[in-house]
Amino acid sequence: MHIVGLSTLLITGLALLGQNIARPRAPSLERMTFCASIAAGGIALPVWMLTDDPANAEILLLTGSLLTAPRLLALFTRKPDGVSWKGPLRWPRVQAGLSLLMAMITAAVWGLLVDLDAGVATGAAALVLSWPHFPDLLDQAVVRRAFKTAREFGAEFNGPAALTALSRTQSVAFDKASLLQSSVPVVTDIQSFDNKPEPLLSVAASAEYFARHTIGAAIRAIADDWGLAQAAPDEWEEVPGLGCVAMIGGKSVAVGNGKLMSELGIDCFTANAMCKPFQSDGKTCIFVAVGTRLVGLIALQSALDPDTPPVLANLKQRKIRTLIVTGTDQRAAEGFARNLTEANILTDIRQADRLSAAEKALGDAEAVFMSVADSGRRGLFSLSPAAAMSERLMVSIETGRLGTFPALLDLAAETVERLRLLRLVACVIGLLIGLSGSLGLVSIQIAAFVLLLVAGTVLALTRRVDP
Repeated sequence: MHIVGLSTLLITGLALLGQNIARPRAPSLERMTFCASIAAGGIALPVWMLTDDPANAEILLLTGSLLTAPRLLALFTRKPDGVSWKGPLRWPRVQAGLSLLMAMITAAVWGLLVDLDAGVATGAAALVLSWPHFPDLLDQAVVRRAFKTAREFGAEFNGPAALTALSRTQSVAFDKASLLQSSVPVVTDIQSFDNKPEPLLSVAASAEYFARHTIGAAIRAIADDWGLAQAAPDEWEEVPGLGCVAMIGGKSVAVGNGKLMSELGIDCFTANAMCKPFQSDGKTCIFVAVGTRLVGLIALQSALDPDTPPVLANLKQRKIRTLIVTGTDQRAAEGFARNLTEANILTDIRQADRLSAAEKALGDAEAVFMSVADSGRRGLFSLSPAAAMSERLMVSIETGRLGTFPALLDLAAETVERLRLLRLVACVIGLLIGLSGSLGLVSIQIAAFVLLLVAGTVLALTRRVDP
């Protein structure tokens, strides 16, 4: 028994040391339960060395082993994806404190009323039975169940912390593209000042030959549909958020918005007036200039995702503030959001600046930002200033599943509440079981079998909900 107890404590101590070295930012709940278990087991060693009674020494070492062994079990049964919970520690901490208090009172009362041996035995039994052995494994079971449900919604959570952050959401900012049925717009109108749309479209498509932006893709697509020639430009430069400038056949060609034309000193007063009807319909106007002369404009429109209005209405019912961030000007943005009265609009924001602009506009840690990745999946990013950029992606949602966003909010809130109740119930049950040891109804030897039974049940529960 001495060798088993000492070996268990030594192995667990080394595991704790390796865990803290390998993961210095390990979740505080994990660190607390590791350290508390090691400390409780470590107290047994000096007491064992000072006592002459082998029976007491065996009981103390058995107690230390029973406290530390579940930590090893939790460590070695954790999945490679590192599912762990970073939620509040209130109930495990309360349970651990009350467990120690119960054990000390039990040992003192039995030691005074009966004898030292009885005090050690009952105190050890109370401690082992009431200690919070498996809070992380219980949390793991609940979190994995939530992840499995999220996948049925077409979503992937980027770790358990995303559940907490999403459950606290008070504001949501949307990149305009995340509210569209497709990230690639469609050309709806072509206005050429010389009434020859084909040459205008051919020049614009050639200028956008190397462009990776969705507008460039839309212009090239309609030029292909019309069977127009597209030549790679001799020189090409992208102006982020504004458009592009190219050299084609020795002539300078600019394709972009009004800001680009202003920077190039090209007058677009007449074109701006022509754009107003298009912008009122929520369309985006792109100007085309050859040399220093504006030769026409192209209007594009993106179809709104049919789930967008009900999602925004749902968020309004939840009293969640919404914001749409777009690169278009105020008139085009107002036309786009004409039927989306639930949201405020932030206009003229370049793509690369939209996340930071949303963070500045909303200005609180309980906000998220939705945008579209290159793969077409929507991503939910934390706007918390405390979150590192590598940790900001919380959830990714499959294409065409925008309507599941309210369900994800419900799932996150329900999971956090379920975890809170589970910890509370585990705390109460653990202390009630510990009370049976404190009253002398369960011996330390039987407590070992009780702990083994609980461990098997928890592991079975965890495996059952594994995806």
